[in-house]
Amino acid sequence: MISGSTYPARATAALALCIVLFSGYTVAAVGDDSPILAETMPVGTSGAGLGVAVRAENSLYRGGGTRNDLVPIYVYEGKRVFLEAYRAGLKLNDTPDARLDVFVGYRFEGFPYDRIPASLAGMANRGPGVDLGVAYQYRKPWGTLFGEVLRDAAGGSNDTEVRLGYRYDWNIGKLQLQPS
Repeated sequence: MISGSTYPARATAALALCIVLFSGYTVAAVGDDSPILAETMPVGTSGAGLGVAVRAENSLYRGGGTRNDLVPIYVYEGKRVFLEAYRAGLKLNDTPDARLDVFVGYRFEGFPYDRIPASLAGMANRGPGVDLGVAYQYRKPWGTLFGEVLRDAAGGSNDTEVRLGYRYDWNIGKLQLQPS
């Protein structure tokens, strides 16, 4: 996955465990701030799930420490609409081979706005943001290719981000692993 932000493996593992325990659906264990819940249900099905997770992020700034956020996990997967813990969107196309979505998402930022270290003295504060984006997945037996284009809608960075990746699904009984 190519991305400008970090999402530690321990937070991803905690999120995956919470979803398994609270929702009853299989889980995609992915890195960064990708749509971890996008593949929790088979194509064409609907459902919902609830849970909670702790998100931990090491600051990129010297003296920034570690941020811990309590994230409610909720997922709704309908025929045309999806809702995830930090993302909501519309499914423009959802077939066994491909999925095309448009979405709005919450962007966790690494700026320590509650405990500002000395290394950031004098810099303007930067809070979390809102992204608008388009996501596409192409599924085949050899794996899934996926990509996203996100644009900062809140005006905090005025940036555009492109994410590309590959995933292969391993099914082991009721457990589904999706390394990417």
